[in-house]
Amino acid sequence: MNDRDMKSIKWIVAHIENILDYMKSIHSLEDFAYNQLVIDAVVFNLAQIGEISKYRVSSYIKDTQVSVPWHEMYGF
Repeated sequence: MNDRDMKSIKWIVAHIENILDYMKSIHSLEDFAYNQLVIDAVVFNLAQIGEISKYRVSSYIKDTQVSVPWHEMYGF
């Protein structure tokens, strides 16, 4: 794995950790639906994951790590 891939994977993990952190105070779908700040934060981090997985992660990683749903991540 090259340095760029390593950094990209670390960024993806950091965005996932952000989402988990934002969701700690959410206990139901209703809580989520009425908290625009959390919605915006989660959507932003999902979008970042999609961008990183599409444009920063190498084809080599995508081709060798077939258990990761890369295409679905692009859709974020």
